[in-house]
Amino acid sequence: MGTHGVISTRKRNRRWEARTTVRTASGEYVRKYASGGSKTEAVNLLLERVQDAAPLTDLNRRSSIQSLGEQWRLNMLTKGLAPRTVDRYEWTLEKHINHYIGRLTIEELTTSRAQSFLVMLQDKHGAGVAKGARTVLLQMFTMAVQDDIVQRNPVQDTTLRRADRKEVESFTAEQIPTLRKNLNGDVLDVFDVMLGTGLRISEVLAIRWEDIDFSQNRLQVTGAVKRTKREGLHRGAPKSLGSMQWLYLPDFSMHPLRERERWCELVFPTSTGGLWEPTNFRKQWRKQLAGTAYASAHPHMVRSTVATILAQSEGTLAASKQLGHSSESITAKHYIARPDEAPNLSQILNRLL
Repeated sequence: MGTHGVISTRKRNRRWEARTTVRTASGEYVRKYASGGSKTEAVNLLLERVQDAAPLTDLNRRSSIQSLGEQWRLNMLTKGLAPRTVDRYEWTLEKHINHYIGRLTIEELTTSRAQSFLVMLQDKHGAGVAKGARTVLLQMFTMAVQDDIVQRNPVQDTTLRRADRKEVESFTAEQIPTLRKNLNGDVLDVFDVMLGTGLRISEVLAIRWEDIDFSQNRLQVTGAVKRTKREGLHRGAPKSLGSMQWLYLPDFSMHPLRERERWCELVFPTSTGGLWEPTNFRKQWRKQLAGTAYASAHPHMVRSTVATILAQSEGTLAASKQLGHSSESITAKHYIARPDEAPNLSQILNRLL
């Protein structure tokens, strides 16, 4: 299927005609015809027309995994994935899959070889890299199954060791005043907005004046500052649809917003009015906290702090809604710090005896 028979040519009325028979993907035999000013032109035009009946892929079991990866990559680019997801997948494909196993043929990647590869990645590069590589390989070989290159997906039955869960880090209410004393200027203003909203750095740096409702002390999350390989530094959509919401701000967060000078559309621009890249914000953060008790603290801890404080006072559901998460479980697992001690329930237990 997808191939054509012998191409016949003839000259008729001062033009050349080319004909052949093609077997389509459905198995039907179809006559194809083209004409041109010369024999070569007619044949080339005919060959273009028979491409419609070509097989979905020219790969086979002896093709390399690198070739399969390239076919999968081109297919992935048509799926409408987020640009940062595309960047991450392409990096995983080139940096790890092609580097370590790209020269193997498709049929040579058995389940045991795939398992050994993933174990090596986890030992050498960490659980996150191994998980990403498994995701890409799984998609690549799912495509190979769909194209009848292989009968089953060898990655399907692979497993990864359970990674040690990292404790959620956050600031205590007592630490916040002393932390603020070590911050100044724009970094302090961004910190105060993050602390009053739980927003990501990228979302705060994307706030425009038109996003703020000063009459009701609230702002609308409409974008995030991102950098991708294809688009460079730009203002894109927030990480999730749940993030696109109105948030009411406490007075300490509204204060810097009211005091800042409005000289361009962004609330927190660079000195030239451009987008302030989150990476550069983190550099300023580390510079201001260097040599202090908070030198190892990272800005994302502010988001965890908001989640932890809200969960303790209003419950996990309230914290989840504030952070724009799709479920409480995400908030509880990744953003709420575990208390050092259990609540004092001794008086209730005293009733047992």
